[in-house]
Amino acid sequence: RFIDSFDHYATASIYDKWTGLKSPAAVDPGHWAIVSGRGRRGTSGLLFDAPLSAGYEGAALFYSFDDQSTVTVGFAINCLRRPSENSDLISLCNIESEQVTVQITPSGTLIILRGDGEELAASSCPLPIGSFQYAELKVALSATVGTAQLVVDRTILASYSGDTTNGSTTVNCLRMFGHEALADRGSYIIDDLYLCDGGGSTFNSFLGDVSVYLLGAESVGVSQAWTPSTGVSNLAMISDTAPDSDATYNTTTGSFGDLFYVAQPAVNSFDNILAVVQQLNIRMTNPRVGNITTLLRSGLTEATPNSFSIAGGYEYRTAIY
Repeated sequence: RFIDSFDHYATASIYDKWTGLKSPAAVDPGHWAIVSGRGRRGTSGLLFDAPLSAGYEGAALFYSFDDQSTVTVGFAINCLRRPSENSDLISLCNIESEQVTVQITPSGTLIILRGDGEELAASSCPLPIGSFQYAELKVALSATVGTAQLVVDRTILASYSGDTTNGSTTVNCLRMFGHEALADRGSYIIDDLYLCDGGGSTFNSFLGDVSVYLLGAESVGVSQAWTPSTGVSNLAMISDTAPDSDATYNTTTGSFGDLFYVAQPAVNSFDNILAVVQQLNIRMTNPRVGNITTLLRSGLTEATPNSFSIAGGYEYRTAIY
């Protein structure tokens, strides 16, 4: 459903990836930041830091999806500072109504709560300070036969069966951290996040400790009738790690036969690839209708799994293969 390596956008572009970010305007936004060199592999990570300062209580990050009755979410977490009281790490919600939440305690242990505040299960093993662990939560929503399991580094730390609902048998929003008013909600680095639903025969449960890699544009193959907005390099216009909006781009009049192929690093050097996610940001500046087709090539094998039309304005498309 969703993955994030936190490597391909800057803090200011977080809305391009996530649905919403609650951050009081009166507070220095530094408590939410994409920080280079802080991820698990020396790349970027998401820093959340909510110290003793008025206003930080309102910060939360949201990702919305269609209604699901079973959801699994996993992420790497480095706890830099523990909270002063029990504090939300992640919540699965229906709109803004919490159904199941995982909190971290001042001692570093984790607890699973139903949305009405009732504790469902708790771990006895605390998250360490200053090192990454991989946490996963799987929830099946039901008033009678629901389940919730919390796994850290492939070990089940807390488990519950029974009523996992708080007014809904589906969830449609992942919330990172919470909205409670605490003196200090702690400080954490998040990396390598995934979200799966319960459908299909694969990838509908715990994936284990996964890594999410960014494969940006590496070179331009055939480029015919596409003009860079500045300079002479087509590649330089589209190889931004963090999107620069309309600052640099390639243009074409859209004549038949205009070609622009982009080569990306090969993925065959990675073991056990679970999915590839493609993000396309496209703008059409005239009212004509254009057709965009994704071409995937591996060796001599080609596939065109995704096609859509654009009739002016911006299109942001995410596809998972």
